[in-house]
Amino acid sequence: MSFRDSISGPVARIVVGSQAEEFLIPKKILCASSTYFKAALTGQFMEGNTQKIVLDDTDAEVFRTFVAWLYQGHLKSSEIGKVFTKMDDFEDHVTSMLLFADMRGVPDLLNDATTLLLDYLEKTGLARSLTIQRVYMLPDDFWRSMLVWLLFTEEIHFGSRIKSDDIHQLPKAFIVKVLQETFGIEQQDIRMHASRFSQSFFCSSFHKHGKGENCSPRALNYYDGPVTVLLPSAIVENPSKKRKTAQR
Repeated sequence: MSFRDSISGPVARIVVGSQAEEFLIPKKILCASSTYFKAALTGQFMEGNTQKIVLDDTDAEVFRTFVAWLYQGHLKSSEIGKVFTKMDDFEDHVTSMLLFADMRGVPDLLNDATTLLLDYLEKTGLARSLTIQRVYMLPDDFWRSMLVWLLFTEEIHFGSRIKSDDIHQLPKAFIVKVLQETFGIEQQDIRMHASRFSQSFFCSSFHKHGKGENCSPRALNYYDGPVTVLLPSAIVENPSKKRKTAQR
């Protein structure tokens, strides 16, 4: 089904959040993007009969970003940044999109949110403790393992939370993994830049795809807000000048 075809026809009413905000969205586009919405709107339960779904446990801003993504085809960090002007809030919103996409069966959104998160972290520094907690809330599979690998690699080389009072904010499994890898190893000024991974490696490692499915270009789901670390292009000639990422 083409995008043009998906935006016509009957609409579904989605009531979201504690304030019961109502969204009217073409049924076709919801069913095409999400296994959850397809099952709910085409099944024999109440939602299928009324074409109305209540998501009172979902944040309205998260759902609003989802709807924008449905129509735009990618996540626009410039628009998200206008709502979440603080960097920590921006990061928390992106990880909320990961959880939403996983819960509602929206694999393409999961991939795009992952791309945006990794680009954001590359440009701003260490992931927040809450980000690591939320990654561990996702299903334990190869995709999550690759995310965890990138996060604990960053922590090994640049973090100091394992040695501080902030350790209690990190998942126990993450702490154990970092301690196992860092026993007797001093921090180094080396960093894994996700932007340097080839498109094929990036997609096979950090995206979830079925056979024959195309991968959305990384160039569409990029972070264009404030940058707080030197990027690969600025450190190619003299990597030793790269400053360590700030702890957040």
